[in-house]
Amino acid sequence: LIMKGVVLVAAAVLMLLQASTAAWTCKCSSTNRQNGFCLNTPTDGKYYLTSFCDKQTSCGVTCGNCTWPYATSKVRFGCNANLMCCRSNKCTYLRVIDTGPACYVEDRANMPIIDASYSTCKMFTGSTSCGSSDKVGVVCRKVLRPIENHELGPCNLDAEEARATGSRVCHHIPDELAEDIALGNHLFDD
Repeated sequence: LIMKGVVLVAAAVLMLLQASTAAWTCKCSSTNRQNGFCLNTPTDGKYYLTSFCDKQTSCGVTCGNCTWPYATSKVRFGCNANLMCCRSNKCTYLRVIDTGPACYVEDRANMPIIDASYSTCKMFTGSTSCGSSDKVGVVCRKVLRPIENHELGPCNLDAEEARATGSRVCHHIPDELAEDIALGNHLFDD
């Protein structure tokens, strides 16, 4: 009886994981793309994280030394939009500076993708390199309030943990992300 329960729980978890990736569809149809880039945003805010560093970007801002908190998705959010991306209690504010990734990349990954700085990848994984095949899951939402340059970068959802580690507490949490956090949806299931 216990073994049967374990099998049922495992099957339920597998179905949930399959449903979370099966729900994504870009497929570059004419209604949800612009110049080969996806327009639609996932309702659950879940993306795979990849890393990039270019000398020139479509928003006219350089990636510099590839370590400041930037991201792609100009087509989804607009140039200079601010995003908050979380994985567990680790979060970061990012500034959108480029288009991408191309729709075909997201279609291959069967998941929307946020391309971000090497430092963002390192914060979440310990490595500066993240590819779509690594399947590093993050939850990202657009921040509607203005974010100053000095506010970009890592922050912590847990005030006590932030004090203990000397990190900043996240203050500008988008309503959708606050709801994700309350429901535990920011704890991306890999």
